[in-house]
Amino acid sequence: MAGNNEQKQRERQRRREDAQRRAYEFLRGRNGADELSNALMILALVLALISAVTGWVVLALIALAALVVSMWRTLSRNIPARARERQRYRDLTRPLRQHIKLVEMQVKHRDKRYFLCKNCGTVLSVPRGKGKLRVTCPKCHTKTVQNS
Repeated sequence: MAGNNEQKQRERQRRREDAQRRAYEFLRGRNGADELSNALMILALVLALISAVTGWVVLALIALAALVVSMWRTLSRNIPARARERQRYRDLTRPLRQHIKLVEMQVKHRDKRYFLCKNCGTVLSVPRGKGKLRVTCPKCHTKTVQNS
């Protein structure tokens, strides 16, 4: 009986490894999940929850469409096209991501004030409580006056 259990356990392990191998082979050469796919998944989840609460069928359909597009992007083999889409998404969300990064830095380091260079967008910092300071961007050498 112990031999039978060991045999069943080995068979389960073999099946598990076989399923993992098949999944790996299926996903080889595909785009995979990226920032845009993840954002679409989150959008689909939020819209589905709102739809469930409000009963708006249109939101459920939009959520389904976002989910389908996200899965399509994840399983796509046309990696250059998905890379272009991802880059456009990153370009559109750059100001929001920079703002979030600045807020995180200001919360983490309360002794400094962070801001963006108006010319190149580099994150600059000055010590708090020093009044007006003239700041030179190390990247593009643009000079600005900032309150600390």
